[in-house]
Amino acid sequence: MAESTKKKRGRPPKKSAADKEAERMEKETSAKTAVDYQSRMDTQLLRVTSKENPFRHSLNKRKESWCLIAVEMTDHFKGETFDDRRCRERVKVLMKARRIDSEKKVTGVGSLVLSEVDTLLNSLIEQEDFTTNNASAEKEKEEQSKVLVQTIQKDALATIKKRTVLINESDTADVQDGGSPLRKKPSPKKLHLVAPYKKRKTEPVDEYLELKKAQQVKELEIKLEMHRETMLDNAAERSVRRELLEFDRDKLRMEDAEKARRFELEKQERERRFELEKEDRNRQFEFMLS
Repeated sequence: MAESTKKKRGRPPKKSAADKEAERMEKETSAKTAVDYQSRMDTQLLRVTSKENPFRHSLNKRKESWCLIAVEMTDHFKGETFDDRRCRERVKVLMKARRIDSEKKVTGVGSLVLSEVDTLLNSLIEQEDFTTNNASAEKEKEEQSKVLVQTIQKDALATIKKRTVLINESDTADVQDGGSPLRKKPSPKKLHLVAPYKKRKTEPVDEYLELKKAQQVKELEIKLEMHRETMLDNAAERSVRRELLEFDRDKLRMEDAEKARRFELEKQERERRFELEKEDRNRQFEFMLS
């Protein structure tokens, strides 16, 4: 019987320093390419979102805007599939991170240099806050109107109840006097109590209700006017910031083009150096074989 021979496991050949350096550079290049691609995707997403501005609508009317954003992103990045949820969630994540970064700057931590992404995120955050504050003001106005109506109804019911008690007391007093309420002629004071509402003179309770209603309506008008002035100030500020945003965009486009040119030159230099090192290794290998 043939003896079974065991094959010894050989260790893989050691990589030279040049091979390790080339492998490390290749990994760094691929990682940097992935990061740059995600950064370009986020920047384009924020540009399209700022153009469509879904935050100008209320929360339940933004789906159509997000769908338009997804369609434009899919057309821009071939091979990628975007839907409204993906775009919305990514923008929310970026806005949340930007809010945290803004809080750090307030406390003295973080960089003060604004990139295009930061400027776009600031604009979107302002638009969302403005829509939210406007909705809160409208909701507060509706709640105050509802409370006003309930107060008026409550006071009116109390007034009607008071009149009913006075009428019942008047009829009871007539019966106790021994006469019938139908036969006995009521006094002018009692006639005033049982008279229809439109024919009676204005009572103190009615005057109080009218005064209270007018006061609350005046307060609502003052709050609404203050809210309108705030909206106008915010609109003027947004217009100035929009112009600054356009200026920053042009500046950043030029910087991006310069960075892309430098990156391409560095890439060509790395490839040329890699080819030279490869040729050097081949010559050394051929020399060792000869």
